[in-house]
Amino acid sequence: MIEQDLISLRRSKVLELLAHGYTNQREIAQLLNVSEPTISRDITHITKESKKNLDYFVQKWIPLEIERCHRHLT
Repeated sequence: MIEQDLISLRRSKVLELLAHGYTNQREIAQLLNVSEPTISRDITHITKESKKNLDYFVQKWIPLEIERCHRHLT
């Protein structure tokens, strides 16, 4: 695996742990055998990506779906 794949895999695991209620960065870092600053950077990245995805759906996808539904009603 290349380094970027390993980072993506770790971030996926961080996201999974967060979704399961883990909130302590030190605990997450210990579980994944990485530093707390690494977990902090991962959470920052996850947060930014989540916001970007949400913005896309709110600005692009939802209006398209509304338009599509409206066409079927008329």
